[in-house]
Amino acid sequence: MLHSWVLFLYIGFIEVVCGEVESQVSFNVNNVDYDPYEKAVNILSDKIRYDDEIDYYSKKNISGIDITIPVDYSEDEQEFRYKKFWKSEATTWQKEAIGYLTISSDKFNNTAATLLLAQIHLWGEYGYPNNKTLAYSYLNKYNEMIGFTDGEALFDLAVMLSTGLFGAIPIDIGKSLLYYQQAASLGNMKAKQALAYRYANGLNVPRDCNMALLLYRELSDEVRSKYSDYEWNVALPYMETYNIRIPDFQGGLLGEGLSSTHSSTTRKDSVRPDITSSLLTQMNGGQIVLQFGIGAKDYAADGESDDSNDKLVDLYYTAWDLYKGTYERNRDVESARTILELAIEVYSSSEPYMDNLQIYFFGKCYYLLGHIYFTGEGISKPDIERAQLLLQKSIDIVENVSAVKSKANIDMGLINQFIKNDTSKAIKYYRNVLEENVNDGTADYQLSKLSSEKPELNLGDPFVLMQTAYRRSHIAGTYEYAKMIEESVNNYYSCEDTSFLFKRFLEMNEVIVAPQLRIAFSELLKGNTEVALWAYAQAAEQGFEAAQISAAYLLYQDAYLMEEVPETTDERKSMAISYYNRAFKQNNIDAAIIAGNIFYNMKDYSKAIAMYQSASLRFAPQAIWNLGYMYEHGLGVGVDYKMAHDYYNQVLDHNPELFFAVKLTVMKLTLKSWISWLSGEPVSFWNQDKEEIDGVSIISQEEQMLSQMSIFRRFKYSVEQALLENSGHHAYPTPLTEKQINDKQQEKKKKDEKNDPTDTGWVEKFIMKIDELGLSLEDVLSIMFMAMILLVTMIIRPLIIRAGWNVRINGIVIRGNAEANGEQEQPQEVQPANIDIQFFAI
Repeated sequence: MLHSWVLFLYIGFIEVVCGEVESQVSFNVNNVDYDPYEKAVNILSDKIRYDDEIDYYSKKNISGIDITIPVDYSEDEQEFRYKKFWKSEATTWQKEAIGYLTISSDKFNNTAATLLLAQIHLWGEYGYPNNKTLAYSYLNKYNEMIGFTDGEALFDLAVMLSTGLFGAIPIDIGKSLLYYQQAASLGNMKAKQALAYRYANGLNVPRDCNMALLLYRELSDEVRSKYSDYEWNVALPYMETYNIRIPDFQGGLLGEGLSSTHSSTTRKDSVRPDITSSLLTQMNGGQIVLQFGIGAKDYAADGESDDSNDKLVDLYYTAWDLYKGTYERNRDVESARTILELAIEVYSSSEPYMDNLQIYFFGKCYYLLGHIYFTGEGISKPDIERAQLLLQKSIDIVENVSAVKSKANIDMGLINQFIKNDTSKAIKYYRNVLEENVNDGTADYQLSKLSSEKPELNLGDPFVLMQTAYRRSHIAGTYEYAKMIEESVNNYYSCEDTSFLFKRFLEMNEVIVAPQLRIAFSELLKGNTEVALWAYAQAAEQGFEAAQISAAYLLYQDAYLMEEVPETTDERKSMAISYYNRAFKQNNIDAAIIAGNIFYNMKDYSKAIAMYQSASLRFAPQAIWNLGYMYEHGLGVGVDYKMAHDYYNQVLDHNPELFFAVKLTVMKLTLKSWISWLSGEPVSFWNQDKEEIDGVSIISQEEQMLSQMSIFRRFKYSVEQALLENSGHHAYPTPLTEKQINDKQQEKKKKDEKNDPTDTGWVEKFIMKIDELGLSLEDVLSIMFMAMILLVTMIIRPLIIRAGWNVRINGIVIRGNAEANGEQEQPQEVQPANIDIQFFAI
């Protein structure tokens, strides 16, 4: 059942649209006696249904990726925007077309119109706004009308019910699974993958590895069949991947330097080499001067022959970016080829005079151009003869000036094996790059196949070679390695490993099984966040870990320090936690921390601790730190400075770069424990050997009583107990009755109200005063530290000037007497500092 506001919105929408139709066309909608579907189609025929152009940024001359995602989400705001569109932003043709389609679907039960309405509202096609509830209403109606026989529509409906469209409709897992099964039986690849993922992980179904393997293998065989033999064995198509985590563009889920999971971004603009790197310095004899950022377009425009060979490096990287494409720009192989040919033509005469660095990149230009001619991209067909000349030239140049092998060896091996039929020569080329970083797995894959076909060549173990090809992310190698394990080659079989490998193979072929990933990123660039969320949710249901993170990130972005917690609905928080948890089970450690943070912001500290503990078992420094914080402040657990101290120190075992942060935090914690001990608050920092039951510290009655005393009263109590022991009396007090405890609490409360100086010590008074000012103990300690640094700075500078010391503060020289007297000091080559002061902030 739809929510009441959804029904109201739907009715209001129909009234608005029908009213607009009546004003624009010459008939009354209540008396229509023919289906206006064709009229709607004619209106939309010359309109852009969906613009998936990735070159959105490059067309606007925007450099880099700048993704702005709304932090807060409000259903009322979404409703307001939708009404605003129909009131003041919709064009006449948009109103007419949607009116005709609505009449065609509602009055004439036209299935085509119903499906089109569902897609329009789901994907925001033809410039219409996204409306999840209307999309569900029309899609559900469409499936009922055709008897649930459209696999793609069933998959969409299953995802809708599995996610509840993030609060728009109720979640129904039972129906969702039923629709997944039905869509899979109709051959829908996405539904098969979603089911396989669920069986592999026991998600809403009993865990069944064999069923998961059956589905993954069936899908993998289907994907394999889409490759021609030439593509599979000789020239695998270049894959433009969009299987990326959105937060990786901002340094990862936890931010730059804190995220434990490796970044998923691989197709950003190339970073030009660091001219101070040891490799390049050795190649150029220690005299490197490069000028980057010139740009191929600027150079090629005038055809100038500048004496600076440094442009050659920039030309290569510009061509490489065009060849591979980036996330914000489509591939342009033809332009890449033009630049490379120009570079070779202009710089060939300068080759004898190039230093090692420039000639190395000159060789790379030869390789990339040769590879383009070998694959035939950007030209009418492959030109093997020209490719062979260019590739061999690359090998000669690169391997003559350095120990690094050219990637051209791979293409030369393929040419000799499959075109020249010279296996021995092909093997030589493959072996040249077998242990090199330029080997993308092709050499291992081909040697594995040759070793299986011709064992007498002694090329190595086919299983091990294919395993290496898989580890280098070779697409065909991954598939063949999975088949080997399934067939128990080398007497090794694992259902889990085999299903994982087939899953990995499918995700490498995202263009076939999850084309919506490209759409999602494109919509994100254009600011259509909700459409992007829907596309990522589809891939997330298929088991793509990166899509799970992206969908969760769009649903809930964790706030940084000093930022407000995002305002959103409980349904979206719950779905974000679910996706983060699924990603964590696929080894994304950071996801568990963010899920814990969401629970923390919801004040559900016990679940937050559970997530932090799960991540800490995989050695995530941020999770370990968070556990220390929870114990320090008693959130979800009792205050335990000993545990907090241990957790903070464990952080250094996994991230030594946080040394100063950890040491200062532990120092602050120690001060807190001293003050707490003085003030009589319960502290376990000093009690290291406590009895525990089910992980909970058991504190004796005497310890409980002592913890409520100040240090002075504890000393007095200890003396009294010693006297009692010497006199033969019991050393421990008789347990108090409940009435006695209440009486003492009332007595203490009255004394506190009167601020009795004989009962309340100066420490307690100090803490009470801090609370009145709205400060915490940490605030006071931080202020004290800053004041101390300021005081030291104010005192030390005059002393430095008077004494004439050579002092550096954060590397800046503080002049002595010479500066004070207005004299000019002579520069010195080496002048060791008497005092070197370093200030830093955490």
